[in-house]
Amino acid sequence: MNDFSRLQQDLVRFRDERDWKQFHTLKNLIVSLNLEAAEVLELIQWKSDAEMEALQGDPAFRARLEDECADVLLYLLQVCEAGGIDLLPAARAKMAKNALRYPVERAWGSAAKAEDAPREDGREHDAGRAMATAAVTLSTPRLLLRDFVPGDLPAYRALQDDPAFRRLYGEDEVGGERSAQLLRMFMDQAAERPRTRYQFAVTMAGSGELIGSCGVRMEGGGQASFGIELGVPWQGRGLATEAARAVIGFGFRTLGAHRIHAETLSENAAAIALCRRLGMRVEGEFRDHRFFGGRWWNTTIIALLSSEWQ
Repeated sequence: MNDFSRLQQDLVRFRDERDWKQFHTLKNLIVSLNLEAAEVLELIQWKSDAEMEALQGDPAFRARLEDECADVLLYLLQVCEAGGIDLLPAARAKMAKNALRYPVERAWGSAAKAEDAPREDGREHDAGRAMATAAVTLSTPRLLLRDFVPGDLPAYRALQDDPAFRRLYGEDEVGGERSAQLLRMFMDQAAERPRTRYQFAVTMAGSGELIGSCGVRMEGGGQASFGIELGVPWQGRGLATEAARAVIGFGFRTLGAHRIHAETLSENAAAIALCRRLGMRVEGEFRDHRFFGGRWWNTTIIALLSSEWQ
């Protein structure tokens, strides 16, 4: 539980002790939030920049500003409680969307909104708007799945460089420069219109720590492929199952897939066990299907139909 959640619980207890829930409808709370925000504005009304600079060293002004900011936060948390919003993951997801909308190379030193940014032929304008509106996030009790952003590279590369992680991959398939190539590919896929490929960054809901990736890719005719990778330190905790359920559910319910399949090395018992927990069935095996590490490997195809998904 994060600090916001604990404070939210204290607010609910404070409210219920006074029988105020009857007044705390979502509409009333949103109105109150805006009124409190207006009181912050009132502190600076009619003041010049020079006066404001002087006030920043005034303890009395600081105390008033502190009180008004606290009121805004307390009402915001109550709005989130009434609206069923987990604020910290929601804020992290919005930051990820903003990173897509305002990439450093385009937004550095500029106060322009994305739709007002300079562009040569209008295409950058459209892409920025599309990326802002089409970013997808999925939430589970412990995880936030979101689109990748450039700042994810160090954590993603470290995850893939782990020798224990790489043991079932070819030498050039993961880690090092290949991690950067994959991340760029995932971000390019997120910008495609229409979008058919979703490779989500799997992050811890509380801390935002990147722990892996999970994706579903539409392949036409109602068919889709699925894949997941999780860093070694986070394996064995049920997190892969949690992320996979969210992505497969998204594939069936949102993307309209009829069949979702995965392909894995036949010796990857953990991956096959995960797929079985999701209700997937082994459909076949390709013998000597891949070659790396000085040997041939069999691969297994395992799949699930939308009618079988629960």
